[in-house]
Amino acid sequence: MINESGNPYSKGYSQKQIDYLVKVINLLVVDSKLVERKDDYAEPITYVTTDGVDILPVGFTSSYGISIYHYFLWELKNHLERVYGLTNEEADYVWDKYKKKMVVFNGRENSYSLIPELG
Repeated sequence: MINESGNPYSKGYSQKQIDYLVKVINLLVVDSKLVERKDDYAEPITYVTTDGVDILPVGFTSSYGISIYHYFLWELKNHLERVYGLTNEEADYVWDKYKKKMVVFNGRENSYSLIPELG
């Protein structure tokens, strides 16, 4: 069984609830695709789409140097509430876990990249 006591988003979820959220996360990961197209200025743009939601590289960097994808997070939360009946806190949990499943760490380059299945 998954132990989520260390996750700030778990809010004491029951195992049944966690199992459901894990299923949602896995559906999102499996359905993720890398899309390449031209933006409004004919510049190439690459992004991930999953379950009908585009994860565009729209974000800003906070004063702490953290990239925050606020547009996608709103879009994803709205989608997760409508389609899967999740609460705001559950959507935060799904977003946190989805991000971690979508990247792999490259020790040689000391950086993260999208999972190879998308390439």
